[in-house]
Amino acid sequence: MKKLFISILSLMIAAPVALAHDHGSSFDDWYKNDYALTYATPDASRATDWSNYFAEVVTTYNADGSTEEGAGATWIGDAIDYWVSEGWMGSKLVGYQSDALNDGTVMVKAKWHDTYEGGEEATECGWYLASKTDDGWRISGYAGIDCDAHGL
Repeated sequence: MKKLFISILSLMIAAPVALAHDHGSSFDDWYKNDYALTYATPDASRATDWSNYFAEVVTTYNADGSTEEGAGATWIGDAIDYWVSEGWMGSKLVGYQSDALNDGTVMVKAKWHDTYEGGEEATECGWYLASKTDDGWRISGYAGIDCDAHGL
């Protein structure tokens, strides 16, 4: 379970690097300069209104082919509480590739460097699916991925 929560965290964290593609879209600005920065510290994450970032339902695609659905804001809020209880101090985006599938859908592969109390560190990668809504971009899908296999 900890691995799942760490994987979810690594998907979504702070301070982005470079884009593989520039869609000329507001998506990359939103992801890098708004969404990702909310993972810089536990205080920033806990103060965040997650409904601004996640769809009402987020689908997690597991390696065994199964899927899980959860309410977006609750899904990430519970994960952050768990990470903090495990000593999480924040995350930094260290790899980023995005690809616009169409005008309203973007796929992202992200690599996150997580830090924990006591100096422990972890690197995780994830795949995200985001859709443009009337209220802005919202993440609606996630899968943990192997960093090396995906060029991150």
